[in-house]
Amino acid sequence: MGLSFLVAAEATKLEVLVRWGDYVMEELPPRHENEKEIDVWKRHPREMTVEVDLAGLGQDPVDLPVPDSGGVKLTVLARSFDAEQLGEEI
Repeated sequence: MGLSFLVAAEATKLEVLVRWGDYVMEELPPRHENEKEIDVWKRHPREMTVEVDLAGLGQDPVDLPVPDSGGVKLTVLARSFDAEQLGEEI
């Protein structure tokens, strides 16, 4: 998923709340005597805040690991521009 937004030129860092789900196979017990257990995927919602230092960013994407996520990464890049460049596009 991608997301673009503007921040003030004076901004030095952002706190990004990253949300995702871990899926784990679990057994559901039978509802009736003559049924078997069945395996189902169960979603476990997760979230973690990642601090992004804007001063260290440039035009090239940087992968920031999300702690305790099992491999989730936040990829960020920064581009500066003059607000007058937007002109009528706002």
